[in-house]
Amino acid sequence: MPEDESIASIIDEAVKRLRNQEAEARKKELELKTQREELVKQKSDLDTLEQRLREKEDALRQRESAIDQKSDEIKKREAAFHDKSARLDAKEAEVSKSEQLAKATIASAEARETEAAERFSQINVQQGEVAEKKKVLLDREDQMRKSEEELQRMIEQMSSRRDALIARERALGDEEASVRRDREKLSDDAKKLLDRQKDMLTKSVVAAPPKVEPAAEPQAALS
Repeated sequence: MPEDESIASIIDEAVKRLRNQEAEARKKELELKTQREELVKQKSDLDTLEQRLREKEDALRQRESAIDQKSDEIKKREAAFHDKSARLDAKEAEVSKSEQLAKATIASAEARETEAAERFSQINVQQGEVAEKKKVLLDREDQMRKSEEELQRMIEQMSSRRDALIARERALGDEEASVRRDREKLSDDAKKLLDRQKDMLTKSVVAAPPKVEPAAEPQAALS
């Protein structure tokens, strides 16, 4: 009996440890699920930021198109100015007035060209910033993908450990059932052996020859 109680207590402690490990595994699985949800949320925020950057890029392209249109207009005005200059050359009487008008037009064109150059420079700077932001977003997305892969690997490991714990618990249950069957078999064997001993004692008492002896001796032999 003490040995059976010791085996039972060992089995109980093992089952408790397995249950504690399984509870810890479930807790870690919940933590990993929470972390994965946070990563999904961060990815959504990054997608929103990337959409905003794309909208800004579209706005920059529109500004570039407007600047190109203005540049074309300036070129057309310059062509018109050259035509006017040619006509003014033919008109010597209006040379002075035409020259003043030409200088004013040229100054305006140069100012517009300078403004256009500055705007082009600003657009180039903004394009560089957008390219840098795109690179940062791509790097962060790569890091997130690696984190997701690591989380998936950890989840698979936890699942494997949980399956191993379940298998060990089943093995312990089978072992406990086997011990119980062995115990019942030993009890049945002991009972059969006791019955056989009783039968042998009974047969030996019946087969013994009668003797003239005090009545106390057969009682002692019987006992």
